[in-house]
Amino acid sequence: MLMEAASTIVKNWPDSFITLLALKQADPTTNSVRNDFGNLYSVLYRSLKEEEFQFLRDSFEGYVNSHWTGILTKKNRFFSEHTRHSHPRMTIKKAARLMETTPALLRRKSAELQGSEIMFRSGRRLRTIGTTQSSRLKGTTLMQAARILHLPERRVRMMLTAGVLQAEISPLIFSAAAWFISEERLQALFFRPTGQPKEVGVSLYRLCRYGRLSETEFIELVRVLISQGLDVVNASKDPIPLGLAEVRRIDLRRWLLTLRARKGSSVSVDEAAKALGVKQQVAYQLVHSGLLRSYRAPDHADLRVRDVDLKTFRQEYVSLAALARNNKTSPKALLTRMLCSPVTGPSVDGGRQYFYRIADLPFCGHDIEF
Repeated sequence: MLMEAASTIVKNWPDSFITLLALKQADPTTNSVRNDFGNLYSVLYRSLKEEEFQFLRDSFEGYVNSHWTGILTKKNRFFSEHTRHSHPRMTIKKAARLMETTPALLRRKSAELQGSEIMFRSGRRLRTIGTTQSSRLKGTTLMQAARILHLPERRVRMMLTAGVLQAEISPLIFSAAAWFISEERLQALFFRPTGQPKEVGVSLYRLCRYGRLSETEFIELVRVLISQGLDVVNASKDPIPLGLAEVRRIDLRRWLLTLRARKGSSVSVDEAAKALGVKQQVAYQLVHSGLLRSYRAPDHADLRVRDVDLKTFRQEYVSLAALARNNKTSPKALLTRMLCSPVTGPSVDGGRQYFYRIADLPFCGHDIEF
């Protein structure tokens, strides 16, 4: 009977053999080749173990690598080493380690990666994916995107929140452990030079670090770069990541002034000093330190402070003198009771007056009133 079955398989080779294997695998997989293919496995590797039947085993192992959704390990000692190493499936944990991503991300992408789930009798589940489909998983986490774009993670989060950069998987929407940003979306934030560098440009990374760009200004600048509203002047023929994209200083200054002027009216520094109830020298010191934002408009010879920046300063900072008035004491006496550090003042940067960040006041002492 065995020889009759074998002759039937060989007669219609390889179609009959492939059909037989497909029928055997119709049962739910158990991650055991022996259990899934039953007697056929024993026949191939025990009853027909002679060398002349090796072509049967080669065809069987080829079918296993193409269709079987389990994992081959060293326990499959009857299989050739080549078959074990070339088996195109692995566990999600191993794949996540090799692809430098998270298991949660791979589980969400399981359908695209030809994922499969094996349920053991104990109730334990084993999830596998096709490693040949890993090219579909071209993307990055938030941390990786920040490194690629040469920007702080905080700025990348701003772009995600504003919709300038979109993620396929977001912890805020999917309750996932990590972000996933496709390579295609990330490539949209690489630029080719569109202008000639007539003078040294300034990169977006330096602007973020030293230019004191507000969140709104940063997002607007990214949008104008994407729309090519400003020329990128890097001396490079290769695509340039967003953080390293350079803009001519004169173009950037003109654009910023226009943006800030469009956002609202402004006052002089002297007028800002009156509004804050401080001396003019103190106001200029606040401007010089960057705590009070200012700009020099083309139609004004003096520095200007936008109303919105004046409002922002009031919301973020308070003087020691104002705190002393509220607590009915002297600034000198109150200074000895403050547990937090001022952001500017005589002992900090030589300024004439101490100012504190309002967000720090709850930690300055329980008896301090604001």
